Amino acid sequence: MSQEWNIACGARFGWMRASWPVARLRVSSDCVAISALLLGKCSFAPADVVAIEAGKFTAKAVRIVHARSDLPSNIEVWCGLRSDDLIARISDTGFVPRADKGSEIRAGHVLSIRPAAMAVGLALAGAALALGAVLYASKFGH
Repeated sequence: MSQEWNIACGARFGWMRASWPVARLRVSSDCVAISALLLGKCSFAPADVVAIEAGKFTAKAVRIVHARSDLPSNIEVWCGLRSDDLIARISDTGFVPRADKGSEIRAGHVLSIRPAAMAVGLALAGAALALGAVLYASKFGH
């Protein structure tokens, strides 16, 4: 078994995404934790995790199949390793999923938007509208 380690990664919490290297994956024998700028943090004890499996959209993504109802069902991370290598590295650390197979949270169970991400999105949308109005007025003289 290896010691605790962490690595820069990309992450997806539900439909919200943080591109690499804006997120970090930290793994020890008793915890898998993901933190992502603007998306927040989530951590899993072995009793929270049903399985760690290859992601659906890329050969480098790993999906955390979990039983926590307070988190989105789709949580994935990716880094410079292939998914098989990342899964093996997590396993080598001694982290062993222990949640029952039937306790997996199903897709669409939780729609999670962090308040900071929502505020930034609304601010950017407002700024884009204001800039568009200024450009329109300067071009057409209104």
